[in-house]
Amino acid sequence: MKNKLSLFLLFSLLLSFVACTTIYNYDLSISGLDDLPATKACLEKYLPKSIDAQKGKQNKELQVIALSFDNYQDEITDSLISDSVEFKDNSYLLKFKIIAIDPFDGTSEFVVEKQYFLHN
Repeated sequence: MKNKLSLFLLFSLLLSFVACTTIYNYDLSISGLDDLPATKACLEKYLPKSIDAQKGKQNKELQVIALSFDNYQDEITDSLISDSVEFKDNSYLLKFKIIAIDPFDGTSEFVVEKQYFLHN
């Protein structure tokens, strides 16, 4: 009987801990690309408008989004060419920030640096 009661209390505590986590909806945007309008538009096409994440854990979600841009390398490279960037040694280091705004207007910035190469 004591074991069942102990297990029930432990399960109840774990369940209440999980139920008490705060989930925020973060609005997303890109900054640092105002001088590259075609590239900014290309990235914004693949950037979700918002994400749901635990308070303080939004950077994990933003990292996944930044990695997903790898799926669109050719299109992003084409947009860089449209913006007339100078490719040195056939490569260009693109730097920008993903901004996440929580419901209370707090902001988080996730810096993204990706290398893009000219097509052969």
